[in-house]
Amino acid sequence: MKKLLLLALAACIPFGIAMAQDPLNFHIVYGNTDGTPLTVGIDKDVNIPIWISTDPTPGNPDTVSSMHLALQSTDAVISGRLGGSFDTWISGIPNPPFPTVPFWDDISFLTVDDNTSDPLVPIGSHSQSIFGVAYLTDPADADHWIYTLGAWLHMGSFKVHTANDPALIPTTVCPFSLGHNTANGSPWLGMSDGVRSVAPTTTFGCLFFSPNAAPVWVAPTVLTLNVHPGVPFSIALLATDTDTDNSLTITGPGTFALGPVTGGTISGTFTSSTLVNEDLVFDLFDGTDHVLLTVHVLVPAAGELVIGNGFGEWECAPAYPGGDVVVPIWYNTDLYCGGFDILIGTDITALTLTGVEWTTRIDGGNEFHQQIANPYGMIGVNKFVWVSDMNNGHYHAPAPPIADPILKLTFHVDPSITIGYRANINFITVGPDQYTYNTTSDSTGYDFLHPDLVNGCVSIYAPDYFRGDPNMNGIYYEIADDVLVARRLIHGASDSFIWTINIPVQEGAADLNGNGFADIADLVRFINITTGAIPMPPHPKTDPSAVDAYVSFKDGSVAINSAVDVGGALVRIAHTGEIGVPVVSNGMDMLYEDANGVLSVVVYSQSAQRIPAGTQTLFTVTGNGTISEASAADANGELLVSRVGAPVPTAFAVSNNYPNPFNAQTRINFALPTASDVTINIYSITGQVVETLKGSYEAGNQSVIWDASHVASGVYFAKVSTGSNSQTLKMTLLK
Repeated sequence: MKKLLLLALAACIPFGIAMAQDPLNFHIVYGNTDGTPLTVGIDKDVNIPIWISTDPTPGNPDTVSSMHLALQSTDAVISGRLGGSFDTWISGIPNPPFPTVPFWDDISFLTVDDNTSDPLVPIGSHSQSIFGVAYLTDPADADHWIYTLGAWLHMGSFKVHTANDPALIPTTVCPFSLGHNTANGSPWLGMSDGVRSVAPTTTFGCLFFSPNAAPVWVAPTVLTLNVHPGVPFSIALLATDTDTDNSLTITGPGTFALGPVTGGTISGTFTSSTLVNEDLVFDLFDGTDHVLLTVHVLVPAAGELVIGNGFGEWECAPAYPGGDVVVPIWYNTDLYCGGFDILIGTDITALTLTGVEWTTRIDGGNEFHQQIANPYGMIGVNKFVWVSDMNNGHYHAPAPPIADPILKLTFHVDPSITIGYRANINFITVGPDQYTYNTTSDSTGYDFLHPDLVNGCVSIYAPDYFRGDPNMNGIYYEIADDVLVARRLIHGASDSFIWTINIPVQEGAADLNGNGFADIADLVRFINITTGAIPMPPHPKTDPSAVDAYVSFKDGSVAINSAVDVGGALVRIAHTGEIGVPVVSNGMDMLYEDANGVLSVVVYSQSAQRIPAGTQTLFTVTGNGTISEASAADANGELLVSRVGAPVPTAFAVSNNYPNPFNAQTRINFALPTASDVTINIYSITGQVVETLKGSYEAGNQSVIWDASHVASGVYFAKVSTGSNSQTLKMTLLK
């Protein structure tokens, strides 16, 4: 909003105020106020100082509350305009002896103009501008206005880059002039009354291109220094200058010892200590060029110990009366950890500690770990101590700085606890030897650290509260829930492999149809809710026994037959040999796992696509096996009555052969309500029998392949007969 307002002001201020002040009372200088040129080099970034002097009238001086300053420069000398910087006072820091000048609401460097954007900028030059407003909201505050009573106030600098032209050395050039901006016009200073303005008198400094060669840092060569907190450290400094007659100086933070400058060389030693990371900036100056050197000093971070913090949107670990809850303890740090001493207290009216897992991050507690219940007589408190290596000849690595817990604590929730109760789990910080509580060590043993502490809690909910949120992150029916339920179906069991927070609660949260366990209908419903295909529950249920679904496996193809559209299916195939990678059909998505001789396949759709009613292929494989389990759901997520095998037809029927037309072979399909002997006579267009196929078949959907490689192209008829029933179909052979 502030930027939008600035644009509006930039468009209107120059035209809405009267130019009525004496320009001699307001002055801008770009460069040195004493008129001396700035000493620069070619192909260098250069800061052009901006100085302002305002009305010297005693008693009632005019003050500045807005401005547009524009500096034009020639391309032959200045090859780049890089914005600039403002002095600290414009960010709110007083600048004695001038009046306190708090920050302006907005002041910034505008886009550079050239002749294409502003015809008043000559070809071969560019103009860079500043636009600023002291306040954007009423009432106006006089403390925001600038008045110097004729003294010079340094505002900041325009940053430019000089041309890489050796012919400029050693000359003095004056490349600057009055600039212009399309939106704001020529430079002006706006008075605090919001009506008057003045075009200040302006002085443009010149540039002396010195033949001086910049000095060079020789040491230090390592610019990142790892130090221990509070322990003194030293940095050796060394620099040289080919211009041996220059006077070299090094300035920087604090104090340090410098030797004499001899033969264009200066050296010294910086000594300090720190408790926090910091950047040390040293300035090497030869009278003309400044060369900065930054050394990054890194102090091992104590990090933070956190109880919980693994529950997403949940403020506390979720649990229910009579259940168990696992609460992780994290140590977030950039260090390798060699040990810890942690004291944790729990609300014993609600929680009982029943298990402790010393995690793989700390090598299961090796080499030494100890849990002490009720230390120092503190009821409900447990002390956990771990040391990675005891220096006994058997090395154990420190804990790496990764995002894994160091402990997992299992608590049993009192069955009588009230729904909505919050049980706190806190780090204990007061007691005997409290300086050692909740401390860690780095891998060397030299850094004894006190990490920040973040306490945790357990919130008690009714189990049904979580239905629709199986990952228990507080966000219901999101894509992560869909994926988790799909993984649960592939895994095939309700255990801690998938449900890592609370097995019964997460299984219940995934059981949308309320039949006691997660199934394919639940997955389809999750997906449909996530995609918006059906509304958020409560969702009206249909009778799950109303529709049958038949899942069959034949010739490498797994098919489903249903009278309604299908939203998803789970199929497990037991096999002894290679079965291959399943290939899904009907534009659906698929998850699968082949383990221990069982191929588990979940067919679903992330976009709520449906498998049309009728007999449809779910997926194909290259091997053989037997369906050991199958379940399916309709497109609304209602569980179908799933049966293994094809449905038994209720009447004799013959369906179209496939393919048709065909070349050499085609499949003739027919349905038998009972086991029957079947005769298939193949007739030519003239009525002659060209082949007879016979066989005995079980009840169900059956097929016979006719190989027509020995007959000529043309139209043929297949008459399928069983007992008193017969049907004829037309086939076209094309060779």
